[in-house]
Amino acid sequence: MLKKVLFLLQKIIFLYIFLSLFCLKYSHAEEFTKSENNPTIINQNYPNWTEVSQRQPFVLFDSNKYKLWYNSDNGSKFKIAYAESNNLNSWNGIQLLNLDNNVDNQDPFVIKSENNYSLYHSSSVNGGDYKIHKIDSTDGINFDPINDKVIITPSDSWENKAV
Repeated sequence: MLKKVLFLLQKIIFLYIFLSLFCLKYSHAEEFTKSENNPTIINQNYPNWTEVSQRQPFVLFDSNKYKLWYNSDNGSKFKIAYAESNNLNSWNGIQLLNLDNNVDNQDPFVIKSENNYSLYHSSSVNGGDYKIHKIDSTDGINFDPINDKVIITPSDSWENKAV
């Protein structure tokens, strides 16, 4: 019995020393410092659109620049916008994407293949009737709304609040 207790005590001491030296000492939370460049400003001047907030970013590094698709809010409507940066600190809004204007478009996610950008996004009407869409583009900026396909539609009443 004494051997088992000593063996267990030895393992506990080893675990304590290991955690103290290698794990707890190098906590990533201790290394985090807030960037002086926050908040990031996206310089944009979209026609007929006054942006009041930006959210739901998706960033992709492609062709030696950072490409950003994000949710642009004008206070009453949501659209997906596109911006570019060379350094992640200064962004230039290029354009609002040409998607269905009868719904709110949000939650962009992009998959880049060799000659194609597939944009997945959600749409909603008055905060309900959520759907997931897929639309393709050759440049990631110009999307033809005719090619916008609904790929997931809620089938149960509880799913209608968000997909």
